[in-house]
Amino acid sequence: MHTLQLYGAAGVAAFGWALSKMLGFSCARYAPLWFAGALLVYNLDRLKLDPADALNTPERLGQHKRFRAASIALAIASALMLIALPSHAGDWLLLLLTPAAALVSLSYSFPIFGFRFKDVPAVKTLFAPTIVLIAYLAPALLHGELRPDARVLSAAAWSECLLLFNMVLCDLCDILGDRALGTRSIPVLLGERKTSWLPQKPAAAGLSRCVKERTLFKNQQLALGI
Repeated sequence: MHTLQLYGAAGVAAFGWALSKMLGFSCARYAPLWFAGALLVYNLDRLKLDPADALNTPERLGQHKRFRAASIALAIASALMLIALPSHAGDWLLLLLTPAAALVSLSYSFPIFGFRFKDVPAVKTLFAPTIVLIAYLAPALLHGELRPDARVLSAAAWSECLLLFNMVLCDLCDILGDRALGTRSIPVLLGERKTSWLPQKPAAAGLSRCVKERTLFKNQQLALGI
């Protein structure tokens, strides 16, 4: 399941669900698309061999070679799901947005626009958290389920911090291969020592947000006499 990115895709969908609960919008039609989109991008990304993978994740690279056929099948099934679900619901806005989002996401590893976004300095670290956050919030905003008010912007900043926390840790693990291949992620640009301080800031931001949400919830309970 780990090799075929099922855990990672489930994590993407679960984080989106938690964010939807925080902001009070239904993610029933979005969560399957988040899951399928993550499966598509993850599996296609692993199907394209990157020289850095031999240094960063040699064991995982061997596993992907063994499960290559299953990975291709999952990618195809995910792509069909991304088209079928909005079509079945008659949601033409989602049907337009979903392939566009998949195309932009794949440009991280594939030179769709003539270059790979992961080769742009610092973008390797910033790209995935930003794209995932847009996928979470853009559909609800465009469907009128959310308004870009202070609460949404605050939740967006909190989410970006936590997603960036995860990406910084991943890029720290990849620093040897990225440095050898000339991929200038934030850990490569700053060095391991300075980068090791970065996750503390998103973690602090996440904790602060959780405390604020808990305080707000308790105040609402007191006001209602619960």
